[in-house]
Amino acid sequence: MIGWFLARAARSEVLGIKLENILGKLCARDVMYEDYSTISPGLPLQTVFKEHIRTSDERAFVVANGDSVVGLLTTTDLSKAPRSDWGRTAAQRVMTPRAQVVTVDAGAEA
Repeated sequence: MIGWFLARAARSEVLGIKLENILGKLCARDVMYEDYSTISPGLPLQTVFKEHIRTSDERAFVVANGDSVVGLLTTTDLSKAPRSDWGRTAAQRVMTPRAQVVTVDAGAEA
């Protein structure tokens, strides 16, 4: 039994090293998504759902005022407001503010 656990641990270590060798050659720019959709902060959640979520495979949307990013809205964020209020709840009320979104430099290692 102990041998089985040791073999599993060794296998996990080898897989981890292989993954590290593969990812070590990549930077964030190589795996980041640049063709993202934006929505305005005042857009009602009902509109976000009907015109963006329901019609695409995307599950996160950049909330922007012109060229200025103010936050990120995910499908999970919609659950912060009762569905009956979606027509009168703006995206900015439930989004994650830009200051709270974790980001990395495009040149950072993956």
